[in-house]
Amino acid sequence: MSENSLAKKLRTEAKVFLKKPEFPPIEKDFVFTNEYYTATIGCETGFLQSLVADGTEYLNGQAFVPTLTDDTDDPWGSSSEQNIRLGKKADTFRLMTPEEGSVFSGLKGKVIPSLRIIEDGDVATIVEGVFSCRSSFIRTQYTFYKHRRDFDVSLKVFWNEKSMALKLAVPLSFCGKYYGDIPF
Repeated sequence: MSENSLAKKLRTEAKVFLKKPEFPPIEKDFVFTNEYYTATIGCETGFLQSLVADGTEYLNGQAFVPTLTDDTDDPWGSSSEQNIRLGKKADTFRLMTPEEGSVFSGLKGKVIPSLRIIEDGDVATIVEGVFSCRSSFIRTQYTFYKHRRDFDVSLKVFWNEKSMALKLAVPLSFCGKYYGDIPF
């Protein structure tokens, strides 16, 4: 190991929080702005409504909208029915009411908003929303970094559907080629 790759000194500082930090409720659209972009989450829907960078709007409608679509029970997609049924839109997830979201979040005797700021520090702001559709639930976390060009969207899916598929809608305002990875 070279001398340059060794940590010679590490300074840490412990901070003791006497109580959990509380953040104001999101009562109107949540707007996050840093030096690179401005992102807006709708308070009624919990979905990303706008993403503006360098004066250009990159979304064409609400983004990161989970949608249930019809599917077959054929996991390999080899039946003729697969081409007919797959993809017909059935239902869209919606932001839970505060009462539903509190029960889903495991709170007893306390009601909190279903769209809320769960962290706001020097590095990032995290907004969390809880959604439902039929018998399934999704917890979405948007992580907006204070000094970076990117942001993260994390979805934890509690799936309870049969013969349904989950699609995530991200309508963009421009055309281009998609480059991505798939497992096979």
